[in-house]
Amino acid sequence: MNNNNKLTLADLGNSLSIESGTLDPKKLTVYGIFKNELYFLRSFLSHYRSIGVEQFLILDDSSEDGTKEFLASQNDCVVLSSPYSYGQVIKLTDWQTKKPVRAGVPMKTVIPSHFLANQWAIYADADEFLFLPPGISTVQDLIKQLERGRYRAVVASLVDFFPAQLSFSSHEAPENLEDLINEASFFDTIPLITLDPDEGKIVRLNKGASSRILYEHGIYQNPWFLKPLPSFVKRSPYLKKYQLTSSAMSKTPLIRWDSDVRMVGSHRANIKAQPGLILTSAHFKFTSDLERRIEMAIKLRSYSGKSKKYTRLAKLMHPASDSGNSLLGPDSKKFNSVEDFIECELMTVPDGF
Repeated sequence: MNNNNKLTLADLGNSLSIESGTLDPKKLTVYGIFKNELYFLRSFLSHYRSIGVEQFLILDDSSEDGTKEFLASQNDCVVLSSPYSYGQVIKLTDWQTKKPVRAGVPMKTVIPSHFLANQWAIYADADEFLFLPPGISTVQDLIKQLERGRYRAVVASLVDFFPAQLSFSSHEAPENLEDLINEASFFDTIPLITLDPDEGKIVRLNKGASSRILYEHGIYQNPWFLKPLPSFVKRSPYLKKYQLTSSAMSKTPLIRWDSDVRMVGSHRANIKAQPGLILTSAHFKFTSDLERRIEMAIKLRSYSGKSKKYTRLAKLMHPASDSGNSLLGPDSKKFNSVEDFIECELMTVPDGF
């Protein structure tokens, strides 16, 4: 292993080894980095198989709950290992910043570049479920449309799903997406992002449900001196450091991994998305697995900001009264179909796509 002060992206790639399974780089692949995700695995694999995914390339981050063993038992799963853990802080000489970075962040570039070069691939966490536009049943059909339009990447709204109340009658792992939606049926019907028509940059429009819930329960609070200021003043870069950042609201889940492509952080690529097309990824954070996940995240401190988000979420778990269990907001709606996303512009599809 190279010295941490002299690491390159190639070093990270060379640190990866296939622990089980046989990789076919031509197959449509979902890749990800998983740690102790056994709760989601059956529903995750079931959903992506149902939309045409042929292979799963998963870097197992020293799971202890049977995640690695379950993946190894699946004929379409390839399990990777690396001596670098997701939260291990490293320095890279050829990353976009010279500052130390958690190894898992550049790994999101390294895995597809190393194993899936010049192919389309989906990046997803175990609790993220990509929805396709109405009338398109497989990712392969979507990719055909993308290539006709000369797309190289597709952005998605990252939409939090949640139950009406933070209480669960069962802790059984879901078998499929339907099970997850039955447990966490609601989402907020406000658009989260749009794409700049000239530059293709992601423009944030509203906070996601996670942030809304934490604000409503008094866990997120902006400093007192910001409250009377108008929104355009609060957006000033000089004041941003005083404001609590909202949860991620978008992701770039589908990318063609040409040689010039890299992830910029955990959710964005360095190539511009074409305006008009925004998919939706359903994010199932608020499930019966939340308390276990919070405990793990706080212990590991490997998520962004040393898992501060999960420290805040922990305050939701034991409200002072039953009314404190409610997660619904004024814009919350029970999910019915993908058309719901179209209606509230959480998914947008260009005319003629």
